[in-house]
Order: sequence, then structure tokens, then C-alpha cells
Amino acid sequence: MPEIAYVNGEFVPLARATLSVDDRGTQYGDGVYEVIRTYGGRLFAADRHFARLRRSAAAILLPEDDERLVAIESIVSDAVERGGFSESLIYVQFTRGTAPRGHLWPKGLRPNCVVTVRPFAIDLERERREGVKVVLAPDLRWGRCDIKSLNLLPNVLARNEAREKGAFEAVFVDRDGRVTEATTSNVFVVENGALLTPPLRPNLLPGVTRSIVLELARSEGVPLREAETTREALLAADEVLLSSTTVEVLPVVKIGDRPVGDGGPGPVHARLFAAFRAAAKSA
Repeated sequence: MPEIAYVNGEFVPLARATLSVDDRGTQYGDGVYEVIRTYGGRLFAADRHFARLRRSAAAILLPEDDERLVAIESIVSDAVERGGFSESLIYVQFTRGTAPRGHLWPKGLRPNCVVTVRPFAIDLERERREGVKVVLAPDLRWGRCDIKSLNLLPNVLARNEAREKGAFEAVFVDRDGRVTEATTSNVFVVENGALLTPPLRPNLLPGVTRSIVLELARSEGVPLREAETTREALLAADEVLLSSTTVEVLPVVKIGDRPVGDGGPGPVHARLFAAFRAAAKSA
């Protein structure tokens, strides 16, 4: 089946999907996005993703009454059905619109809306069994990382540097020595059986999977706190976990050349991942 795209009201094969070179997403990163996946062919946590998309759109002053933003749930459902894949990865993007390059956008500019549907083909079973390595990176991003915007260059550079160092991910540490998040995922640490994660603030994304993991920890009776996590606490943790739509809940077993805990995936990860998979498959 062909990979498909929805572009401003029209469904087309992905290879034919285009936007103008004057799109402000291309010119300025002036836009927001979401990534959603399916389990058993059903969208998972879609209501949370759509709510976050609308919050991000409002934060950058996109018109809240744009008919495609209002109807994004039905557009995505239609796109998934047209794709027909057993499992799908859906990317949703709204940009400011198309206009001649200039910092001031024209009044009344119409946003561009793009939705793509591809087969979900990310296999992390080995990484889940064995755990992954991360490296630390200085957090050089802008101050509104709570907005899921297209401005990802620092993330891209840090993730590629991590790959060059043989690591799966890079974890950002700010100038005060606090862990914020990783380039594509939220971060949790386990100390003495308790789960800790940095509190929500403007310099990290309110992850959808993060929120689900916190709910599962409560239901599973895992002690948890949203608290500032320092570089030193990260390095001394019994377990470190990553969470995102694509990695679900993934164990970190090495930070640079330093093992985490006993060097293997830990019991809190096993418990939370089992609970997450059960929730995803029953949703």
C-alpha cells in the first residue's frame, strides 16, 4: 500500500506531496507538529496528542478556528484508514502558511496543514532487552521547549553527535546542571525504587508518554516524584528510563562510559513497560 499524505485538504501519494518554498515552516521553523502511533490499528492516546497540538498552535498564535485544526481528529482517522497499514506512524504538522520571506507574517495568513501516514517499522526489541547508551549534551535550545515546534536543530545536532559516539540518545543538561530531557524523549531516574522525573516547565516538553508512565506508576504502586534531577543524580541512579511515542519506555544502561546501576535493565523498567504495553493494547 502506498504511503500517503494529506496536504491542505487533499490526499495524495507521499511522493507527490509538496509545499511552496515560501512555506514559513521551511523558512523559519514557524510551525508545530505531533507524532502519533497505532496499536492494533487503533490510534493510541490521540486525544492527548490533539490537545497538545492545539496548545502548541495557540502558543505560536495560529488561528484556533482554522477548519483543519478544528477537524484534525477526523482528518487523521481518515488518513490512517486510507493508509491501510497494520500499524501506522502518523505525523501532523501545521505551519504559519505561505508568504514571501519576512519576519512579519501577513495578516490573515492561512496555515498549511500536512499529515503523513507511514507503516510503523521501528523495532527496538533488542534495545529493550539489552538497554541503550546515552551521552550528555549542553542544553542550548530556546526557552519554550514546552511548545512542540519545528525548531529542532539543537536536537538534531545532539542526536547525531550521540550516534557518532555510539549512543542511542543525548540527554540535555542545562547551565545549572539540571537534566531537562533527551533529544526525542523524556527522562526518568529510579532511586531506591522510586521514580523521579523533571517537573514540567517551559524548557521541556510535556510528553504524552511521560504522562501515561506517571499514571501507570501510580496505579502500579511505584513511588514517584516530579523533582529537579541533577547531572549527578542521573549518573548515580539505579535505573534511567526514556519515554516517547516511538520508544515507549526504554531502559538506559550506560551514560557515556559509565554503567547505570548494575549495567542492565532494571525491575522498575520491566514493571512499567509491561503495564504500558498492556494499556496500549487495550486502549
